[in-house]
Amino acid sequence: MDTYPPATSEPAPSPVTTHHFRFTGTGSEYFRIWSVNLLLTLLTLGLYSPWAKVRREKFFHQQLILADASFDYHANPWTILRGRVIAFILLVLTQTEWLGGGIAIAATALLYVLLPWMLRNSLRFRLANTSYRGIRFGFDGTTGQTYQLFFALTGPALILFACAFGLASWAGGDEDSVQSIGESLGLALAIGLGVIPFILMPYAHGLWRRFLTNHSRFGDLPFAANFSAKQTAMVYFGGGGRIVI
Repeated sequence: MDTYPPATSEPAPSPVTTHHFRFTGTGSEYFRIWSVNLLLTLLTLGLYSPWAKVRREKFFHQQLILADASFDYHANPWTILRGRVIAFILLVLTQTEWLGGGIAIAATALLYVLLPWMLRNSLRFRLANTSYRGIRFGFDGTTGQTYQLFFALTGPALILFACAFGLASWAGGDEDSVQSIGESLGLALAIGLGVIPFILMPYAHGLWRRFLTNHSRFGDLPFAANFSAKQTAMVYFGGGGRIVI
């Protein structure tokens, strides 16, 4: 007589435990931090702002509780200060018409080209200096991926702007017919510049947030986005957005 081992039942799945965020800080505590930060920032003509940022972020991180443990923030104010000085110099150069329009245009173009690199470094810096239970977060998106997504999202609007600028210059001729055509095309492009970004911006935001989420991690554990760009757009447009989408 054949014998068979007794059937074994599969172990029951472990119950899912849900934890909720709690914020334990008070308005009076933050007001003291905010007032001191504002006073020192004004007295130092803005130089204290990186230290103010670190104090503010530490307060909000350390008062945010999840599963009886708080987050923390570890950024070095000197690193923030160096980054802000570089960004400030570029912004100033974009407005230096007294040095010549060419310098302002070149600085603006350089700022646009460097912006994806600056955004990626800012994300890596912020997550690398954020921790929970002593474990740091991280961002693994590459510079190439950031540039590809950034130019894909901003390229169409930049092309429209360049076309509108070129037509505005072309319409500046002496002939009335050329000017009339140029003004009509310029008006159409101007409308496009106002309407198209408004429609595409929710999708762009959704794609950007998915990129950030899918390339972020907690220690060695990666995050995964469970939302689409269309769902993000629906939040922007509301119920009426279903007609547009």
